[in-house]
Amino acid sequence: MMTDKNDKMDIAFLGPETPTGRRVVRMRGTQENPEVSLGELRPIKEGEPIYGDVVSLHRQGSSDVCTVETVIEHPLKAKPREAHGPAMVATEAYRDGWDRVFGGKSRDTLVN
Repeated sequence: MMTDKNDKMDIAFLGPETPTGRRVVRMRGTQENPEVSLGELRPIKEGEPIYGDVVSLHRQGSSDVCTVETVIEHPLKAKPREAHGPAMVATEAYRDGWDRVFGGKSRDTLVN
């Protein structure tokens, strides 16, 4: 079966077991522009923080290839910028938190 180069894909290749989970190589995006990432699958435990996406895997037959369904995308995942210029070194969530803790710059304190 031939697939269109612009069809969306989200698959994972399961790797070896680790003491805390299982290694995984995840490939998503399109065939023309794939995004490959390495990670570790870990079980969700009540009261512990989640460090990535919450996913559901659907194994393809008896192989270690699974289709991935993203249940919850991690909220602090960096979004690509559309602006030109230097790289953004902090997310919007980081900047909002900084302003809540340390306060924003006040116009009275600026010196001409």
